[in-house]
Amino acid sequence: MDVIELVQQVRADGLHLHVLPNGNLKVSGLEPTCEKWLEQIKANKLHIIPLLTEGLQEFEDLFRFISPLAKWNEKDYQAWLIDYMSTPDEVLRCLRALRCSWKEGRYGYLLSSDWMH
Repeated sequence: MDVIELVQQVRADGLHLHVLPNGNLKVSGLEPTCEKWLEQIKANKLHIIPLLTEGLQEFEDLFRFISPLAKWNEKDYQAWLIDYMSTPDEVLRCLRALRCSWKEGRYGYLLSSDWMH
């Protein structure tokens, strides 16, 4: 399993991966699930941290902002994450445009100007 698949599986099991300001990796979730994945996470830590810091954090922040407004659920998260893993730039661009639309009170209705952000 490559590092992208590992991160997807860990998240699908309900764990959250965060890079702390000091550069350490934090894993949070239910203890039995953490224990299940701990060895693989430790073995791949040096590959996971760059993956999380190179755009995935922005993806997470954008999704967290939009999901309650658009009433997205865990299945939506998984679908967006899969797309993000294969086409990160396009997904971030789309989520930024959606965020702009929601902030301006258009409830997800996109204008061409939304794509400039």
